[in-house]
Amino acid sequence: MKSKITLIVFIAVLLLGACSQVKPEEKITTIEHTNLKELKAYSGTYVGDNSDVGAIIRLLPGGETMGELDLTGENLHVTYDDRAKSISESAFQTFWFNGNRLDRKKLYFNALYLALLVPNAKEYRFTVADEELAIPREQLTAALSKEFKRFPQGDAQWDEKTVSTFIDDHKGKLTEMATNYHTYFEE
Repeated sequence: MKSKITLIVFIAVLLLGACSQVKPEEKITTIEHTNLKELKAYSGTYVGDNSDVGAIIRLLPGGETMGELDLTGENLHVTYDDRAKSISESAFQTFWFNGNRLDRKKLYFNALYLALLVPNAKEYRFTVADEELAIPREQLTAALSKEFKRFPQGDAQWDEKTVSTFIDDHKGKLTEMATNYHTYFEE
């Protein structure tokens, strides 16, 4: 009888130990899994609206790794780090870097959608580890205006329906622009 109790206690200890070793699944939103329907609800957000800008960042690729958000001087500056929401350093590095190089297409994707959803920002700046990418709004809107004849400008950039329709009609091309950012932004 004593050996049965010892065996049961031993199995229970093993099971409890194994269960405590299980890490929660680390999910970081990718370009392919970005929920555009939720994003479009934030059309016409002002750079001064910290909560809505933060919500947009969290919906974009890598949003789970957002560390800090600075909206000083109508500039939008996002710092991504691995301290956010129990994302491991390994998952962070795998998501943001291709080997030793920062995967800039995710940042350009984020910048394009922020330019559409937060039209009064003067600059979109991203910091990942020790690397930084700053894109002036003028550069983004020039590329978008060149690529799309009906890019929302003026009052239209604040209209949720206009921006939503634009995103629906051009989401594939926007992803292509981010993926091939060298062609559109770094000539």
